[in-house]
Amino acid sequence: MIQYAMVAAGGALGAIARFWVYNATAIRGHKPAWATFGINAIGAFLIGVFFVLLTERGSMQPELRNLIVV
Repeated sequence: MIQYAMVAAGGALGAIARFWVYNATAIRGHKPAWATFGINAIGAFLIGVFFVLLTERGSMQPELRNLIVV
């Protein structure tokens, strides 16, 4: 059950971060589609980096790994 809570928390934090970045770029006049694409591309890259670091170089509890990767 704790894994579900960690996934939910990670998803909520990610949604807030995307919303913040989207609003910050919209103020500067960028088109929403490009802002969304950029946010998703950067997020996918960071998930890949964190996943490799956590699985190959660190010993972290699966619950915390779920929080960070989501």
